[in-house]
Amino acid sequence: MTLSANADRLRVSYVKEVTFGTMPATTLSDVRFTSDSLNLVTGTAVSAEIRDDRQVNDIIRTNLSTAGELGIELSYAAHDDLLASALFASTTWTAAITVASDTVTVDAAAGTFTFTAEDPDGDGITVGRWVKFNGMANAGNMIPVKVSAVSTTVITTLQKDNLTSEAATSVCVAGAEIVNGVTQSSWSIEKDFTDIVSPSTEIYQQYKGLVVDTFGLSVQADQIITGSFGFLGKTMTASSSTAGGGYNVAPTNEVMNAVEDVQTIIEGVSDYDTTQFTVQLNNNVRARQQIGTLGAVSMGSGTLGLTGTLQAYFSTAAAMDKYIAFTETSLAKVVTDATGNSYVIDIPAVNFTSGQTVAGGQNQDIIADLAWTAKRKATEDATIRIVKFAA
Repeated sequence: MTLSANADRLRVSYVKEVTFGTMPATTLSDVRFTSDSLNLVTGTAVSAEIRDDRQVNDIIRTNLSTAGELGIELSYAAHDDLLASALFASTTWTAAITVASDTVTVDAAAGTFTFTAEDPDGDGITVGRWVKFNGMANAGNMIPVKVSAVSTTVITTLQKDNLTSEAATSVCVAGAEIVNGVTQSSWSIEKDFTDIVSPSTEIYQQYKGLVVDTFGLSVQADQIITGSFGFLGKTMTASSSTAGGGYNVAPTNEVMNAVEDVQTIIEGVSDYDTTQFTVQLNNNVRARQQIGTLGAVSMGSGTLGLTGTLQAYFSTAAAMDKYIAFTETSLAKVVTDATGNSYVIDIPAVNFTSGQTVAGGQNQDIIADLAWTAKRKATEDATIRIVKFAA
């Protein structure tokens, strides 16, 4: 009988490297994934020697590298290490800030949250941070908002669409966040083919020197929110035992979807009723080769490329007008799972680079189909920010 490893028995785990291309013998962390294409890539050259019998004299290995993707479904805290790595974040997640419980008055028309006794400015809330007001009576007032101004008593946001005027006892939290930076990190990823015994031990593959080259995220109506991390790396080895020292179990929060969990998608300062929103990040990673070394000696990284798409039923010309005029805008997505864990994807400066509103045929809706490219927001010194709020 022919045996084969089953995809449903594959265990994938990772660990951050201290030295590029060297896998630490420490505890690994399991990763949740939907697909895996990590593989070893071998460069070869065929000898050009001429023989009188027409045969190839030799085949020479000239290079090794690793490459591939891990497909994911978005779930709170399940991929935070890799998200920070994809952004080349200068630190890990910046700590959340909590303003003590206070009576907060919401003025929906002004977009303000006024504190009775507490001082949000003194507590470290700054312009550009995303905050969430827990304990409000109106659910819309508890959707995270971005701070546009802050004083000793008032937080102001430009996003007013979901606000309702009220006064309530609330705890204000600025979410933990990461912002794009220049700090490259490398990882070792181990595959454990748990159902293959050859002859009496499991088969393991260790992929080393992996740097996150790409990150993608897709939010579509009636779908689970999906994504992927793409890697480039140095080498792969195989063994009959794990290279790690045990496993951290992956977080078990629920998978997020585009029906119940997307609280808002914001274009500029207004909610945008969207049918599809995608993000594609590219770090333009390249392998550095050196004479006398098999595989990369290090990884170079280039310009941060951040692009995506935005689609909606064509009912307003606002976004298309910005495309026509090439007017800078911003995009943000807020998702919250059933237990109250939230992510915000904040892209503070984009231009729409293509757009169309066409009739594809009979019995079809006209869709405003826009593509965008992000750039540095000078006042924030940022291209992308990811914020998280724990329940």
